[in-house]
Amino acid sequence: MAHRSKIVADERTNSVLISGEKSLRLRAKALIFDLDTPRLGGGGGTEVRYLLYADAEKLADKLKGQASAASKTQGGPQGGSAVAAPSGGSNVDSGVTIWADVPTNALIMTAPPKIMKSLMAIIDKLDIRRAQVEIEAIVVEVQVNKSGSLSVQWLLDGYGGYGVTNLPGGGSSIVSLATAALEGTSSATTTSSSSSSTSTLSSAIPTGATYAVGTYNSTTGKGFGAVIQALQSDGTSNIISTPRIITMNNEEAEVKVTQEIPLVTGQYTSSTSSTSGTTSPFQTIQREEVGTILKVTPHISEGNTIQLKIEQEDSSPGAKLTDSADISTNKRSIKTTILMDDGGIVVLGGLMKDTVSESEDRVPGLGAIPLLGNLFKSRSGSNQKTNLLVFLRPKILRDQSSTEATSVSKYNAIRDEQRSLHKGKITLLPGEKQPTIPAIAPGPQTDPAPAHAPEP
Repeated sequence: MAHRSKIVADERTNSVLISGEKSLRLRAKALIFDLDTPRLGGGGGTEVRYLLYADAEKLADKLKGQASAASKTQGGPQGGSAVAAPSGGSNVDSGVTIWADVPTNALIMTAPPKIMKSLMAIIDKLDIRRAQVEIEAIVVEVQVNKSGSLSVQWLLDGYGGYGVTNLPGGGSSIVSLATAALEGTSSATTTSSSSSSTSTLSSAIPTGATYAVGTYNSTTGKGFGAVIQALQSDGTSNIISTPRIITMNNEEAEVKVTQEIPLVTGQYTSSTSSTSGTTSPFQTIQREEVGTILKVTPHISEGNTIQLKIEQEDSSPGAKLTDSADISTNKRSIKTTILMDDGGIVVLGGLMKDTVSESEDRVPGLGAIPLLGNLFKSRSGSNQKTNLLVFLRPKILRDQSSTEATSVSKYNAIRDEQRSLHKGKITLLPGEKQPTIPAIAPGPQTDPAPAHAPEP
């Protein structure tokens, strides 16, 4: 009867079970010991993997940690010293080597078969086309400013004395108007002085409607005068800014449409004399960006939900404030994190402001007389309304066709704007045409065949 032995592999423990006659079991065991030895070259082959979307240099660092853990778990070579590998890589141990070739964006890996298979599976999951997100911010600001003023000023030079009403809200003082008029009359002898006095008088006359009445007796040098000033102004502004930006999933992006304005931060001046010598005055200037700045980081969640980390700023140069060294800047900024659906629109924040102010200045006693008291009053009022809202609309671009559709629509929109400007002609230059960007060549735009499963 022939003697037989049975050999069964246990994959869980990576061991071999042998049954049968003792002599056969000993022969099989010796054969297994001869075969179960490390192979030359670290016990693994070498693979070159060209990446399609991932960065080889960044991915190599992550794979080294994974390969080191897998090598220890599977009982790989231990005790081997780390050896530096070319082009920014290093050995995990004596049997596993991973390094990146930056010019070709490829990974060069040497590892045992099981570890190599695990690394290839990880690369298949990570080297995928990532979705992109188009973010459109809409900044809408509507301002309405209304103001009005009415004042009456008196100047009296009579036999009983001299009197004048100069109210704070009455615009230009009646005294300054009279002084400028007298200077123009007395200095009319020369052309240069006459032009100077005319400039002084024109600068003294306030904006709006000014009506003056009065009389003057040259013999007695007595008289009176009255000035009525009235002004009403309405101002509106409607500002819409729509910055757009496209970025990959989980990547921060920033768009700036700004202007750098110089602001004086310090200065030095010194008087000079013949004994102390000459010193050079100087100013230190700092440049500040004002305009529209959008910084955003999108994260696409399950389905069509997007989480957005947003920093939105809209600023502009302002007027110079009283007792300030330089101009002011108007700044409106929002920093927040929101969660919304693909293609939806959400309001990030804003400001609703309605300011009404009224003032009245009058002469005590006389200003309180009914009807007649209006001749001894100065009144002004203003109403300022500000409506500022910031909206956001994200759109997921999962493939090349959706990305190109978005780009083509914006491309054609700006091209139509160029072609419609003066109907494509240049005024006063017959035969010349407005410059326009070329039309996009027709043709199907398709994605390259994916090497592995797309991103879920």
